[in-house]
Amino acid sequence: MEETRGEPSTPGGHPQNGKSNFTRYMIGGLCLVLFLALTAVGYVQVEERRGGGLRPFVSAENKRCIDCHVAKDVAIGGINDWKLSAHAPKGIGCVECHKAERGDADAYEHEGTLVSTLVTPKDCMRCHEKEAQEFAKSHHAKAAQFIGSLDNFLGNVVEGPEVGTTGCAGCHGSVVKVMEKGKLHPATWPNSGIGRVNPDGSKGTCSACHARHSFSVAQARQPESCGRCHMGPDHPQIEAYYESKHGVMFTANKEKMKLNHPKEKWLPGKDYLFPTCATCHMSATGSQEVTHDVGDRISWTLRPVISTRLENYETRRKAMTQVCSSCHSGEIVERFFTQLDSGVTLYNEKFGKPANGQDYPDALR
Repeated sequence: MEETRGEPSTPGGHPQNGKSNFTRYMIGGLCLVLFLALTAVGYVQVEERRGGGLRPFVSAENKRCIDCHVAKDVAIGGINDWKLSAHAPKGIGCVECHKAERGDADAYEHEGTLVSTLVTPKDCMRCHEKEAQEFAKSHHAKAAQFIGSLDNFLGNVVEGPEVGTTGCAGCHGSVVKVMEKGKLHPATWPNSGIGRVNPDGSKGTCSACHARHSFSVAQARQPESCGRCHMGPDHPQIEAYYESKHGVMFTANKEKMKLNHPKEKWLPGKDYLFPTCATCHMSATGSQEVTHDVGDRISWTLRPVISTRLENYETRRKAMTQVCSSCHSGEIVERFFTQLDSGVTLYNEKFGKPANGQDYPDALR
């Protein structure tokens, strides 16, 4: 008898063909989904490596702003800068940052929308509350207090107010004055000084370090971002940095620094090796979080005639020690700080105290 070939059957006599097809389709579908997901991830990574980042999401309100600016050929550079920001893919644009409320001192009507030219820490803290609070208690936020000092007298009075506006206020910040209809006084704006006093009562501006409109974390981590103000004969920190071993190694290895990595993937000794100003004074380590209070890890103030230890000196020193220990051995770190403290003490005893009218110590005669 000739054998009949057909579909395999179950014990009850029902063919398994339908079940097998379903399984094959299921596996095929899952493979397709996985392929599409991997393609999308690969595309995103390629775009990020190219520097383009994710594509911006433009809401209807923000599109209206952008279309108008493009048509009038006004501030297109700011728009293109924004498209490369971390804000753009999340739909955080013109309206989210510049929209004002009735009663705001610097609010004015613009193309049917109430806006404010200034974007202040109070605006930024709607999303970045922790960072804004840390900054508010920092020495940076108080930078405009130089107004009324001898330095300010030399600039504003002896040389003239324009010197203060174009020189001092560019770093220290100005007290922004508002004229009629929310317009800002030209003697106090434009200004991105770190201690700018804003009409809403907040102090400072995030764009002093995270320049608008990309607000780049990589830019804020560059030594030049700090050196814009921390330079010259009265505070030569950037010159000291670039002449140090840290600065030399950073310059030689800048392309290895991963400056645009998120904070949890930018840890010294692990993700990169050559510290910038931000590394030591602000950025995360394996044992502590990012801080926007740049004084959190500083234990001495060298500004007065006689250098003094700051409040909570031990806690501050411990925080900085943890940063150094990310790359160096405990012995090196301990002895470095011993040298530092000895040098500051020597200066105080030999120069600071005598210059301040105190007796010259016999041990140093």
